[in-house]
Amino acid sequence: MITQDTIRTCLQTIFNVPLDRIIPKQGNWYNPQDITNSGTWVAFLITNGSPRVLPFDQQGTAPALYVGSQISTSYVLSKVKLQIVGPDAEVLAMSIQHWLNRSDVVALFDSHYSQLCAAGLGEYEVSNFSQDTLNGVLAYNSSFTLQWANMFDVVQNQLLTGTITGNLTTGV
Repeated sequence: MITQDTIRTCLQTIFNVPLDRIIPKQGNWYNPQDITNSGTWVAFLITNGSPRVLPFDQQGTAPALYVGSQISTSYVLSKVKLQIVGPDAEVLAMSIQHWLNRSDVVALFDSHYSQLCAAGLGEYEVSNFSQDTLNGVLAYNSSFTLQWANMFDVVQNQLLTGTITGNLTTGV
């Protein structure tokens, strides 16, 4: 499953920067620019999750679930936006163009039952970055799209009967 936390871990591995420099993209939370010589950092945000198919059931062994489970699965497309700032920002932004040729990156996403989509992979735009009136630097803004399997174990005990208590008030 792709979550903000799994993307953060993936980006830390791919870019090989300390985890404290891979941060959720929200201006009021943390600004690495506040730290002198903070190096290069990456702000990220999964901006959407669009189901591409109706959920379907799988039986048997499933990732992270037990044998014999009933797994509801839906394939989802999600866009991940990146903002890279710092001395190595340009190089890191350009490296995204090569992710599909990096077997470690492909395997990393595969371990989360996801895969990169080729369309637009590696495109970036440069903008001025300024936060909390600090001096502006260049930011390299890129995004990528993942297709991933959203899987849930849906086996639950069947509800045979239920008791409803209380009063029903109607009318005016």
